[in-house]
Parts: sequence; structure tokens; C-alpha cells
Amino acid sequence: MHNNHTQNIQLWEYGFRHGLTFAQIIHRMEHNLQKATLAALNEQEKRYLEYTRLNFQRIRKWQKIYRPEPSVRNIFRAISETILFLVISEDWCGDAAQVVPCLHQLVAENSRLHLRFLDRDTHPQIMNCFLTEGKRSIPVIIGVHPDGSVLFRWGPRPKPAETLYQQARSQQLPQQVILHRLHTWYARDHCRTAESEWAELLSMALFKDSNPANG
Repeated sequence: MHNNHTQNIQLWEYGFRHGLTFAQIIHRMEHNLQKATLAALNEQEKRYLEYTRLNFQRIRKWQKIYRPEPSVRNIFRAISETILFLVISEDWCGDAAQVVPCLHQLVAENSRLHLRFLDRDTHPQIMNCFLTEGKRSIPVIIGVHPDGSVLFRWGPRPKPAETLYQQARSQQLPQQVILHRLHTWYARDHCRTAESEWAELLSMALFKDSNPANG
């Protein structure tokens, strides 16, 4: 367990005080999609609304079809400490929609685990403590101990997806081509890479020499 760098912000208390639950995120997305009036939106707002619509569909899809690997489920079930999974994201974030429904299902396996969401642009003082190479990339998933220390951080996407994304950018491909390749990768991966990365981070932070997957 290592100390966080949040400049005396107590992440545990902050996450529960200001964070939204997964159900609240879904409700907000649904509400905003239903009430949106396109004529009243500028071009950026229209794009973000369309991203949100796509993400809502992605989340619903993963809620229906995602089934954790048994070894990963065992690791989440074996956790005896209380942990807050704090997700920094936005409703329009496509990478978040591809992984957070799976994380929600895994967290639900153990009553000691909690999941909360902070909007990146509403909580810049938190986001700025978890930059990726100086950028406010999302999603970021932070494992927080009740004493406020950070157990691990993950994001903004699984390692192979990040490699794919950076290679495509280096080739100066159009953004729509990059996004198509990225989301095709997510569809084929079925969250297997993300769940294994989370399990590895948890194992390193909590289990050390033991191996709950074989327990």
C-alpha cells in the first residue's frame, strides 16, 4: 500500500461524499438522453450527446453479456479488506463504457467493495492527481483504502488497447478510423484483458504471496 498524492484530500471520504453510484450514472445518462433537445445544442454538445447515446448502448450490452472469468471472480470474492473503486470519467467517454459495466459486476461479488464515479471536469483537483503522461485521460480507476491511501490506479484503457491507440495515432489515421479499431478491439476482447489487469493489481496490493484464484 502506498501513500496517495492528493494534497491532503481524503479520497475515501471524498469519493463517498461526491461520487455517484453506477445506478445513478445510468439514470443520469438515460435522463439526459430523453430530455435532450437537439435544436438547443451547439455542435460540441451534439457530439457529446451522440457519444453518450452510444455509450448507453454499450453499457446495456455488457450488462447483458459479460460474465467474469472464474479465476477473476474468485479474486474479487476473496478480498477481505474494504476497498473503494473510484472511477474518474464522463458520460461521453467511450473507453469507460467498455469496461465499467464489467467492473460493476465484479465489485458486486463482494459486499466489502464499493464503486463510485466522479466526473472529470467537475472534480479537477482529483483528476489532476491522476494524470497520464501529463494528460487528463479517462477513465481512471483508483483503488482506495479506508485510510485514504491509494492501493492502485488503472487507466485509461487496457494495455493492448492503449498500444493499438497510440500506434494508430502515430500513423496519423483519422480519428473515426482510430475509434473504430479501438472499439472493435473491445468487442472482441469481452473485457478479458481489463478484468485480468484489475485482478493482477488487486493481487499485488492485497494478497502478496497468496493466490486466491487457486483457493
